[in-house]
Amino acid sequence: MSLEFIRRVDIEIHSFCNRTCEWCPNKTHLRNKQVRMEDWVFEKIINELAAAGFGKHRTFWPKPSTENFNVPPTYFRSFTENQPVLSFLGYMEPMADIKNFKTKLNFAIDHLPEHVEFLSNTNGDYIKKENLEGLYLTTLNIMDYDRLGKEYWTKKLSDEGCLIIEDENIDFRGVLAVNSSIGVIKVNVDWPDYHQLENRAGALNRDDDVIREMKWRNEVDERIVPCPEPTYYMNITFDGNVMPCCHLRSDIPIHQDYILGNVKNNTLEEIYNSPKALEFRQRLVNERGDYPDPCKNCQKIRPSECTGAPNGMMYLGRRYQGNVINESVKFL
Repeated sequence: MSLEFIRRVDIEIHSFCNRTCEWCPNKTHLRNKQVRMEDWVFEKIINELAAAGFGKHRTFWPKPSTENFNVPPTYFRSFTENQPVLSFLGYMEPMADIKNFKTKLNFAIDHLPEHVEFLSNTNGDYIKKENLEGLYLTTLNIMDYDRLGKEYWTKKLSDEGCLIIEDENIDFRGVLAVNSSIGVIKVNVDWPDYHQLENRAGALNRDDDVIREMKWRNEVDERIVPCPEPTYYMNITFDGNVMPCCHLRSDIPIHQDYILGNVKNNTLEEIYNSPKALEFRQRLVNERGDYPDPCKNCQKIRPSECTGAPNGMMYLGRRYQGNVINESVKFL
């Protein structure tokens, strides 16, 4: 398979997170020491993606419609609308090392095709005007883990030089803003009250006190629907390991058997097309399949529609909503 079919690449640019949230594997597998992804490793990843035509076959079918909304489509993308995405995501806080973040982001912008978009999530602890300036992201998602609320974040972003978007036609319960660098800033207010948890490939225990009180996605006991993640997405950890999904961490013991390779030793193409990677992806193509162990009880079910992959993956989110196979939704 070619990297032309990859729709999103997640990269951990360093290892550190300043929080140990109850609903995150960082609580038991600490990320309190800073290890940066080496510049040459990051640059190797970006150059290989550019050379391989990352996202060339990028269209999700059908393209999400915004015809019922009299607003720019930018604000309605659930993750990405139609473009390939390079996302600075992982079990880290990217803005904790803002100079490193901006340096790597700028390199990616300079070397990847213009149709690539750039996204990141943040816990919001480092939101300051000087940190936001020159952070040329398409989308920045702020997670309101402390339930500070809409009024707090409206004032906070205004004080830090952002323009708050207020439009009754926009169906978003949080706060939307823009600034001179970032296309859209989206604050997911009161995050613990509304976010639905997933078990992070078995790394979270739903019987923990705090987690028990939160919503659990899909209530899956046994996964019966296929998953497009390893076919259309790529996750690269701070140490250069390539994982089949963003839920898997190379530094968690139960996940280490699923490391597909390391970009320090092989190219992305070699890793993506290795026998280990091919087998992992193929096991997730079929309904009620023999899924890999981390996937057997996973609640992650994409609402998007992904078709036309070389390995035969045909994934229609409407067909698999809620871990149910809706026979009335047919493949094309």
